[in-house]
Amino acid sequence: MRYGIGHIIDLLPTVLEAADIEFPSLFRGRQPVRPDGESLMEMMKGADALARPFFYEHQGSRAVYHEGWKLVADGINQPWELFNLIEDLTEQKDLGKQFPELVSKLKQLWEDWAEQNNVLPLQEGGPMERLRNQRSTEQSGK
Repeated sequence: MRYGIGHIIDLLPTVLEAADIEFPSLFRGRQPVRPDGESLMEMMKGADALARPFFYEHQGSRAVYHEGWKLVADGINQPWELFNLIEDLTEQKDLGKQFPELVSKLKQLWEDWAEQNNVLPLQEGGPMERLRNQRSTEQSGK
């Protein structure tokens, strides 16, 4: 049994490595976006888990997990909250006021990731609403 942290974004790189397939540089005439994930094959063979932050954004809610800490905001207009998941797995005690420097550091990590992955500007709503908003913006920009 191996313990470590992985994410759904690691599945594609892992399966590609297991099948000895290179990620395509071109697919149906287009250049695909390389996935953020990392292959977990070495971890499956006994290597230590990768030490890296994990990020998400879903319908305006967002978070970063790094080194046992989770900074999370439950919606676009909600404040960031900081949790020590090693001591508080169920996220009951917000430690943001006690560790403002860590909040700033993790928030910057999240913002850098969001910028690199075209997450900004944040939008609420489900995927269809967001797609309609994106198409409307693209059409008005023509």
